[in-house]
Amino acid sequence: MRVQVNRFLAANVVVEVGDSVTFDMARNAFPVPHTSTFTMKFTKAGTCSYVCLIHAGMGMVGQVVVQ
Repeated sequence: MRVQVNRFLAANVVVEVGDSVTFDMARNAFPVPHTSTFTMKFTKAGTCSYVCLIHAGMGMVGQVVVQ
């Protein structure tokens, strides 16, 4: 039996101003399309929410907290 879980690991991350975060879905165990596939550099403090539009209903949401 194969179970597929569509969640970000880790769903909530804390980074420093100037850090970059890469959403690399190529590392998935199963080849499934996602809408969150990018690298983003955070230039100011705050919170940035992100979501895979395809799997949001399955809990594939998260936040980047920039300090």
